[in-house]
Amino acid sequence: AAEYAQAEANVIRWLREHAGEIAASRALRAEAIVRMNVLRKLSAEGKTGPVRDMLQSCEVSGHKEIIFSMFNKPIADLGAAFPNSVTLTGSVSTKNRQKLVERFQSEPGLCFFFGNTIAAGVGITLTAADRVRFLDLPWHPAQKLQAEDRAHRFGQKRTVTILDMIAKGTIDERLSAIIANKQAIIEQAVEGRPGAPV
Repeated sequence: AAEYAQAEANVIRWLREHAGEIAASRALRAEAIVRMNVLRKLSAEGKTGPVRDMLQSCEVSGHKEIIFSMFNKPIADLGAAFPNSVTLTGSVSTKNRQKLVERFQSEPGLCFFFGNTIAAGVGITLTAADRVRFLDLPWHPAQKLQAEDRAHRFGQKRTVTILDMIAKGTIDERLSAIIANKQAIIEQAVEGRPGAPV
């Protein structure tokens, strides 16, 4: 918590110092995103302990779960805490990726699938799970929807529950509002309905 608070103070100070320049400078906008990603990463890492404590084996809960993060460290830490799990990040080869998916889909005692949102959020079927948790949120609603759809695929027989792990007082709250606003704009454009974003 102290590390996050210090990093947040640094980001706020930097944003204030460059407030008038950010809109006009591509380099400063990129720098702002990098600085905010540091906060996102710290928040995600800070949630691994509480999320670890929330997770119950599928034998107890009756649910297999997919847990996504944009960052590899929290995923690796959670994977190490649960021997009845698989972990998929971008470093996993295509051949091994498919083996991990098949194991999760077919082995009843394999309760958790920990995946990097980019590496595991597209192109695979994980219908053995009926719970999807996001340790942190991607910048774009489409990435989140794609990741959710790993469990919402042909062959899913149960209702899928989506849980966003939002840490109070962190960048998570602001990012959640931004994503909701972007999603509202997308829905308005697709459905052709008027109205202001949320």
